[in-house]
Amino acid sequence: MGKRKIKQVRIIIFCIITILLITILLVHNNVLDTTNYEIEIINSTLNNRLRIVHLTDIHDSVFGVNNGNLILEVEENEPDLIFITGDLVNTNKNADTSCAKELIAGLVEIAPVYISLGNQEISLIDEKKIDVINEYESVGATVLNFSYIDTAIKGIKCRIGGIYGYCLPEVYAQEAHLENESEYLMDFQNTNSLKLLLCHMPVNWVDSFSLYDWDADVVFSGHAHGGQIRIPFVGGLWAPDQGWFPGRLSGVYKTNLDGWKQSRKEILEYARYMKYDTSYYERQNQYYPSNLVLSRGLGNTDWMPRINNPPEIVVVDLIPEEGEDAKDK
Repeated sequence: MGKRKIKQVRIIIFCIITILLITILLVHNNVLDTTNYEIEIINSTLNNRLRIVHLTDIHDSVFGVNNGNLILEVEENEPDLIFITGDLVNTNKNADTSCAKELIAGLVEIAPVYISLGNQEISLIDEKKIDVINEYESVGATVLNFSYIDTAIKGIKCRIGGIYGYCLPEVYAQEAHLENESEYLMDFQNTNSLKLLLCHMPVNWVDSFSLYDWDADVVFSGHAHGGQIRIPFVGGLWAPDQGWFPGRLSGVYKTNLDGWKQSRKEILEYARYMKYDTSYYERQNQYYPSNLVLSRGLGNTDWMPRINNPPEIVVVDLIPEEGEDAKDK
């Protein structure tokens, strides 16, 4: 084969690879992926199936004209509730909430929309002095930040709360002087209703003992973007607060009795060594199962695209657990 032919073959191969890469990037950043989970809940107030669509980390991304594709996909799943765990906006690109408000206005026509704040909203509030909570609520959403609402959905008594914070285990919150978070979580969990918590940052729910420490039936979270780049057989590359190859970046994570016993042992040993107050653990001395739903999210904030990591809509069906263990929490 002559040099000219070799050069032509190389150009053709290069063009094919380039086209494939562009196609992959377009698909992995613009084609919606729906993930379904079914979670059994031990709480007697849950006497029927409750469906929740969970969205997070949208970052002003647009899927179809006026986000029509995203809204249609949510509508087709027929949710009873829609949860958005922050970062609807992207302060790296815009300093307004117009895109987020347009999406919310479409979603509230489907089901009640509850939103907790993410770091992008906090940036708009603190740096741009934009009243994000009022902006979101002006188009029909309920925004929850260090607050909760008691409501009934399909006859199911629910307490829905939202917090922007790290939600450390109580004894570590003492050390970090984050007592305001602990006070809110103690108040939030003081109910027999189904407890659903929206919290943007997942790090302590997955990497510390927060899921064992605080009594929530289900915590919904995002922020990690699924690791942004997902390497086959390895997982996500990097996540904020969790670092490189952190492992647990999406899915449903459940507590268990052995894990609860281990968490109590380690926390109490540390608290007694440091001479911290342990009265919370004396009051909360019974194990109740909790679940974390961690979504890969829908958008990006930085120049790095999503690779092998399509934008994700999460659909969660909460169903009553049958048998002797089904009791009030």
